[in-house]
Amino acid sequence: MSLTVHGRFFHRGDQQVFLRAVTYGPFPPDKEPDVDSEFARIPAAGFNCVRIYLTPTPEELDLAEKHGLLVMATVPWHWDSLFTENPATIADAKRELAVFLQRHGQHPALGALLLANEIRPDLVRFMGPLQVREVIEDLIEHCHALAPALLVAYANFPTTEYLEPRNADFTAFNVYLEKQEDFERYVRRLHNIAGDRPLLLTEFGFSTWREKEVSLSAQELEEKQAEMLSWAHRVAEEEATAGFTVYSWSDLWFNGGREVTDWSFGLTRRDGSEKPALARIREEFSQKEKPPTESSLFTIAICTRNGGHRLKDNLPHFENIVDPNFELVVVNDGSSDDTRKIVDHFAQQTSLDIRVLSQEPSGLSAARNHAAREGRGEFIVYIDDDARPHPLWLKYLRKAFARNPNAAAAGGPNLPPAPSSRQNAIVTACAGNASHILFTDTTAEHLPGCNFALRRDLLLEMGGFDKRYHAAGDDVDVCWRLLDAGYDLAFHPAACVFHDRRPDIKGFFRQQRGYGEAEALLFQKHPQRFGSDGIRWKGFLYSGATLSPDEGAVIYHGPMGEAPYQMLNLRHMPMRALADGYDTPFNRWLLKLTEKLASRQRRKTRQKFRGPVAKWHPSSPQPYAHEIATRRDYSLGECAPRARVLASLIEQGWVISRDEQFADLEKGPLRLILAETIHSADSTTLHLRLMHPPIPVEEVLEKLGQVIEGKQ
Repeated sequence: MSLTVHGRFFHRGDQQVFLRAVTYGPFPPDKEPDVDSEFARIPAAGFNCVRIYLTPTPEELDLAEKHGLLVMATVPWHWDSLFTENPATIADAKRELAVFLQRHGQHPALGALLLANEIRPDLVRFMGPLQVREVIEDLIEHCHALAPALLVAYANFPTTEYLEPRNADFTAFNVYLEKQEDFERYVRRLHNIAGDRPLLLTEFGFSTWREKEVSLSAQELEEKQAEMLSWAHRVAEEEATAGFTVYSWSDLWFNGGREVTDWSFGLTRRDGSEKPALARIREEFSQKEKPPTESSLFTIAICTRNGGHRLKDNLPHFENIVDPNFELVVVNDGSSDDTRKIVDHFAQQTSLDIRVLSQEPSGLSAARNHAAREGRGEFIVYIDDDARPHPLWLKYLRKAFARNPNAAAAGGPNLPPAPSSRQNAIVTACAGNASHILFTDTTAEHLPGCNFALRRDLLLEMGGFDKRYHAAGDDVDVCWRLLDAGYDLAFHPAACVFHDRRPDIKGFFRQQRGYGEAEALLFQKHPQRFGSDGIRWKGFLYSGATLSPDEGAVIYHGPMGEAPYQMLNLRHMPMRALADGYDTPFNRWLLKLTEKLASRQRRKTRQKFRGPVAKWHPSSPQPYAHEIATRRDYSLGECAPRARVLASLIEQGWVISRDEQFADLEKGPLRLILAETIHSADSTTLHLRLMHPPIPVEEVLEKLGQVIEGKQ
């Protein structure tokens, strides 16, 4: 049964599954363990998945199926080279992937494919992050065409956290942090880097061999490994990741053509005996989740006018909510369709605690206030009539409130379902859809009303929603009033709902005009929060897309590109890509046109209702516009010479570049960047790019070559 994506989680069939994976191999050729016996030990320890770095053999796939294991596979290709410059490398990768997927793409044990692992940051920077991302996306598209049901991703790591392919099925990250609080914080960050898709931790480990560790004995190091894996797994589950991968099963490891002995990440030693960590992780996996100690009642409120056709489809989904402690209130805001009849029929068929409140047509804010007055819950949770809750929705809203006592409200993402038509696909990918805006990874500046939980008594105490907002803007106003009063807005990435976007472009334009009118009303009440172009958000706007670079993106690489956590500098996330099956040149053109027209309609409506007037801003001049790049490659008989060369050049007067984005070192008007392709322990190609004005540089290149070749 194949692995599928459902919101932020994985499913097998109808069941949600948390991947408990362990990496397996590669092993020294003369010390290969018996696969059958090891694959029997792995599920006995509580694992349900193995990650294999070399192309899985048919025997490994069959034995994984025999023992109930999924396989997270990788088909190696030369991602450790300047592959964007070599079409043959990409063609070879596609050929190898095609051979594997045509033979094994439908194997029942094959759970996912990771098509590369940790592309080195010096190579990414030299080739260009955008160009690297586009190659990865091309390979993912290639795999999707060959095996449409197979989940495909790229195994990323913090040093290139910006390098997320937009068409991957999930976000995969290798993370090594030795402090629990650091790990918790970074996992929360990764959720927002992942956008709307699941986050899978594809490596986490601790080596029990430390050359420079003098304060701990071998036994103490093994105990530390056990402790770290225990809390890391617990954090991975509590923070709603889709899975956790222990690195690795055995201390035996073969890399770079040799057995690696100064390395001991395994749960088992080189002789196959168990370390304490294996017993600890076995115990950790066997623990059942404790029920929440806090079980306050939630009032779920759906405010609707003429939404009967939507409620008919969406109401049954509330029966799947895992947390039973809620009541469901439907406010019928003067509907003239069959809304009341549909809700009454559902109420007769369900065991849920459901009530219908009817009122004369009064607008969205009045309907929301009606629900707040009549609700019985400590918390009131608003959801639109065109949205469906994830079964764990209330569980994670409860967690959001629990971990922030100062939170007056909480929310999470609203995920779009798969588009049903070309126009729906265009609208889904457009800027302007409802989204959250975050100050931090767990606190928000704005939470959309389609997924908006509040402390009910506090909402009533502050006077509820402002009735001047009939269709939109009321959620923004409440968020700002709460922030001004000193409260927090909590955010949890797993507290998600599935929210339909407008079915066609005409409906989307109508929605944007409504947003423009609402912004004008907000401007009249909160002028200090606006600039000439509209709302002046202090937080970061999330579109639901994953974090990845566009043309002109600014990335913090650190001095000489060596920062351990290299971040993309943005004010908002990139927009969603068009969904599979709709990403064509014509649809991309139509998307740009739709966004342009929608933005114009929103702006004109905002101005019509006395909102701020947009002003023209001249573009900034581009630095280095007339610069020339000169390239040289050097074959050297040593391993990884880049650090040596950089240190030597600094001694000769080159300084660390102020332009971390594109250069390692600079000297006067000259800038340079280095990358290396490592072939073996005594063979490397060093790549040099010298950026300079249109002046002769032959003498400079000659001196650089002498340093690189060790002649200076």
